[in-house]
Amino acid sequence: MKVVLQSLMGVTALYGVYTVAALTAGYIQTRNYKPDFEAAWVNAENLPKEVSFGQAPSPFLHGGIFIGALWYIEMH
Repeated sequence: MKVVLQSLMGVTALYGVYTVAALTAGYIQTRNYKPDFEAAWVNAENLPKEVSFGQAPSPFLHGGIFIGALWYIEMH
């Protein structure tokens, strides 16, 4: 039981670090963004005239990775 709790805490810590890093990077990019409307208006002719829609990854993928990492840590 001790190994299960340690692996659960370890995986949770890894996901916490990953989430904080992603949020921090997004915050810094958003804070430093300075739009250039004039340049964007000049390049409007280069925009594609068609839009393609695709599939997004399943939100259950994140949970599956979490469970897989927990299982891997417990087995090794």
